[in-house]
Amino acid sequence: MRGMTSRLRRLLRVKPATRYPADPRAVFVLVLAVLSGLPLLIAHVAPGSVEELMPEWGVILWGWSLTLGSAGTLVAMAKQTTNAIIGEQIGSVTVGAACIIYGACVIIVGGLPAAFAGAVTAGFGASCFYRWLQLQALLLERVVVVEAVRRGDCLGGFSQELDR
Repeated sequence: MRGMTSRLRRLLRVKPATRYPADPRAVFVLVLAVLSGLPLLIAHVAPGSVEELMPEWGVILWGWSLTLGSAGTLVAMAKQTTNAIIGEQIGSVTVGAACIIYGACVIIVGGLPAAFAGAVTAGFGASCFYRWLQLQALLLERVVVVEAVRRGDCLGGFSQELDR
């Protein structure tokens, strides 16, 4: 049974994030998210959009989540510190939650014709949560390295620690 548990754990293990250089595709999508969220901050909605059917507070909340989460992620991606990794996690979760909720609203309100747009938006949100997992694995990896350095076992015990 123990062997089965360790195999399952290895199978479900998320690879630590590679942070630098930042993926240009992610930067592009995050910049678009900031730009599309800016008009929503003042509840400016396009005619015939899903936002038009939402209450004003919902549009503003969606705009703030999209804009601040994306901008925060972009700023944090530019720095190479542990706090920046945590900042990127916060931004990713904020954008992820907003996009999953909004994607579901698009599908519910728009039906089958809007299913593709809603799925793309929700998929981006899901990828933001996956990014959070990657960053968490990176943080945990750094903790293992720091603990190994403190023990004075920088090389020998490091690979054994990662296998646990």
